[in-house]
Amino acid sequence: MAKQRIRKRISSKIDELPEELRLQVDVMLADTSNTYAYISE
Repeated sequence: MAKQRIRKRISSKIDELPEELRLQVDVMLADTSNTYAYISE
């Protein structure tokens, strides 16, 4: 049998933000009216 690939979570720049800012970004990402460009600013 072929080996199954074990997926590991890759850390992102968002994970490195202070918690308060990370929570703000999470809320912005959940709101579909925000564009990626707006969030990245």
